[in-house]
Amino acid sequence: MWFGVNPLRWNKPTAVSPRGHRSLKRHLPPQGSKEDSTSTTSPTNQGSSVHPPPTLCNSSSPDHTPVVPLQAPFSATPPPAPTSTRVLYGHTAGVCALLASDDRYIVSASMDATLRVWSRGSFHCYHVLKGHRDVVCAVALNATFLVSGSHDFTVGLWRAAADFRLHRRLDGHAGHVTHVAFVPSANVAVSAAEDASLRVWQCDVGLCLAVLSKHTSRISCMLITPTAIWSGGADAVVSVWRVPLSTSTSTCAALLLGFFRVHTKTVQALVQCQQTVLSASNDGFIQTYDVVTLTPRRRLVTGPPWYMLACLHRNRQVVASAGDGTLWRCDLDGTEESNARLEVLPGVWIPHVQLHAASEGFLACVAASTLFVVDVRSWRVVGQCDTPHGGLIHSIAWLNASTVLTTGADGLIHCATFHLPHDDKQEKC
Repeated sequence: MWFGVNPLRWNKPTAVSPRGHRSLKRHLPPQGSKEDSTSTTSPTNQGSSVHPPPTLCNSSSPDHTPVVPLQAPFSATPPPAPTSTRVLYGHTAGVCALLASDDRYIVSASMDATLRVWSRGSFHCYHVLKGHRDVVCAVALNATFLVSGSHDFTVGLWRAAADFRLHRRLDGHAGHVTHVAFVPSANVAVSAAEDASLRVWQCDVGLCLAVLSKHTSRISCMLITPTAIWSGGADAVVSVWRVPLSTSTSTCAALLLGFFRVHTKTVQALVQCQQTVLSASNDGFIQTYDVVTLTPRRRLVTGPPWYMLACLHRNRQVVASAGDGTLWRCDLDGTEESNARLEVLPGVWIPHVQLHAASEGFLACVAASTLFVVDVRSWRVVGQCDTPHGGLIHSIAWLNASTVLTTGADGLIHCATFHLPHDDKQEKC
């Protein structure tokens, strides 16, 4: 997963500049600890006194959105705090992207122009990867390679099976590289940048297979499937591309499968749920598309500006985060009357949503510097804590079935473990 500095600028008026040549103030760990050490603290309920407990919106909400009653009457008891917390030190500037879905490592990317590879068990820092010259804001990992995207306009390829040694630095983009991902079951990587283009790379040899340049503004999101590359831009366009297999058939015209102008503002998120792809935009619409016919289907919901999507594959539902501090749960086959809405932190945008993929039972989201854990089935907040980042949280990731990692501008990785209400029917993780 990734979260660079620039998306904060795109979504909110406050600008965040890339790392310049000025010295960066280092965040020092507590006295006596090592540079890449960890710190454990006792759980607190500080977040409860700062923010009111989240509540369900009722049917008399200003926009008259019908809401299914999914939880017991409101209680003044704040959501439980973490049972334990831990802090990972090492980066000397803000951490922009975090990856913890791999069963081998945690990988972090930072404004200090480095990546760090951590142990999932001991939290020891195995490797510090140096090779970029500016902010590293995107990262992806497969069995063979780690790929990184940087504000120095380059893509980094690192050999995961060889102590993460730098394999190649790939040039070609003319703007900050903000997204990277792998094509499933292939050593082919895709990068997206502020130069309004995507590039497809053959990782083994570092060859650029194609330059996809139909957009007229920066690429704001992308979705990779085994057969297609979906991209959304600040030009409000959703494009679909065939995955190139060689350079001989890699012209834009030959690879372009679809070009949709269904939104009027920046496309913020793309997600696939079975045979349906969904796009969410700042214009307040969530649009669905047929994966097979590559045609738009219908607008799933109309509401506030949208930022992130998470798919509940088993129930054919999607969770969307909004700019007004709410989460929405929508049925792909239902009507707007069946949608459920949850107020997390009223008036504060929710830039990150991360579903625990194995169970699909819990969802982590953030608003400002506060982390929330939501039970997807009962549609209520079951965990909450204020993080030590002191500002916007840059990225989040599930480490396991009960622990969530967060990062921010302070260079720390914060680990919060919650006691979550698992039941017998939920898949053990």
